[in-house]
Amino acid sequence: MTASKLELRQKYRKRRAAIDMQVWADELAAALLAWDAWREATWVGGYVPLRDEPPLPDHSGLAVPRAQGGGFAYALPHDGMVAGTWRVPQPDESARTLRWDELDLVLVPGLAFDRRGGRLGRGGGVYDRALAQLPARVHRVGVAHPNLIDETLPTEPHDVAMTHLIIGHEVVSVRSSARP
Repeated sequence: MTASKLELRQKYRKRRAAIDMQVWADELAAALLAWDAWREATWVGGYVPLRDEPPLPDHSGLAVPRAQGGGFAYALPHDGMVAGTWRVPQPDESARTLRWDELDLVLVPGLAFDRRGGRLGRGGGVYDRALAQLPARVHRVGVAHPNLIDETLPTEPHDVAMTHLIIGHEVVSVRSSARP
């Protein structure tokens, strides 16, 4: 991890603290509900929001991460949610686990994003390892906020770029020079 990534994480954590989470959640929902890919998706990889992440709108095929080995798999949430890694709720072992090729799109949280689809995560590399397993046809969608966009974020060979960003009320397709 480079010093610049550490500094950027501090910078964007401070910016996140000033964001009105309800407004961000409303904008996220509006963008997704207007997007054909969201409405037509059978299976969506989502996330269980941390306190500084917006909740996702309802979708009948929403799956969330469940720790598995050194990474995670997407499983269908149900009443059997248990505390997982870092105490984030996750589906228990009885939940159906989806294959990577069953997903139509994946919504990816991050501390910040850049306009080429680069993502600054929390530093564990868990999402990059998971996203690298997705077929190329699956949309990788960064859940961004206008105050959390950088012109260019530092990237490393293992970083997986987003194909789309949700910024405000819009889903924006991005072209990236980073690894897909």
